[in-house]
Amino acid sequence: MVPEARAHKIAGIGAGYLVPLWQPDIADRPDIADRIESVSTGEANAAALRLAREEDLFGGTSTGVSVIAALRLAEESGPNAAIRHRHVRHGYVRPWA
Repeated sequence: MVPEARAHKIAGIGAGYLVPLWQPDIADRPDIADRIESVSTGEANAAALRLAREEDLFGGTSTGVSVIAALRLAEESGPNAAIRHRHVRHGYVRPWA
């Protein structure tokens, strides 16, 4: 099921926009994705700050979104699961500003 798009302050992701891959007729196909994870702007900002402070990894709010989704999946998957996260950064953004 595709979550309802809502307003947010995440750079690079338009408010109310779902990329074509996540449109209901495509996203509900099990061969495309298991699910879509909703992450709030606040959670994403907190994750980006945590990465910078604790891991010396700098990324923006969209990186925080990806990290939160990966952490949630890791919690559900158990101790023997391997979760891969791709951290892409191409500039300097202060998510707390």
